[in-house]
Amino acid sequence: PREDSLNGALFETAVEHFRNQGHEVSTLAIYDVMPELLDSANKVIFGGDQNYTKNWVNRRFEHTDFIEEETARVLNSDMIFVQTPIWVYQIPSFLKLYIEQIFIYGKFFRLYRTWKEDFVYKPLIKNKKAFLSITLGGHPNMVDTMVGGDVNNLVGSIKHIFEFTGFEWLNPHLTFKTTAPPEESDDYIGNMKSFLEKQDFFKINSN
Repeated sequence: PREDSLNGALFETAVEHFRNQGHEVSTLAIYDVMPELLDSANKVIFGGDQNYTKNWVNRRFEHTDFIEEETARVLNSDMIFVQTPIWVYQIPSFLKLYIEQIFIYGKFFRLYRTWKEDFVYKPLIKNKKAFLSITLGGHPNMVDTMVGGDVNNLVGSIKHIFEFTGFEWLNPHLTFKTTAPPEESDDYIGNMKSFLEKQDFFKINSN
């Protein structure tokens, strides 16, 4: 996220906590790699100015340098942490595009005979965790109303993106009411710190 945003402050809060726990942390701002991300997507999806095929069955093993570099970044990690707002009641399109470019066939998952009843699905990610911190502008009651009565309906769709490839989904941190004026806002950063301190799975000696 942008450094001058609430999401940026929450991101830095988490990064500081992980480092204080003894973890090695590598960070990425998607805004900073947006040109490379869009160029990679253009090549893989539309062919770009190179001889990339448009047929998924054939192109699933053809990857750009950006995909190779970012895939290695994820596969070399024990946990990925994502700080994201919710836009139109889903993760932002550029975050979804990054995931679609990086969570590639053959390294993250395999599928066989998907058109048949006896299909085979194999998630390939092992012993890796996914932790998300999500900001939402509305009150919990509004969010529940917008996503069909339970915020888990929203979180569940995001959770499936990671579990599809084999990530262990950790209980996410949710920040509500981010559109509130200062006099009505919550202690967003304090709440984040309190949440992180209570989680045993971030401790360096935890399983």
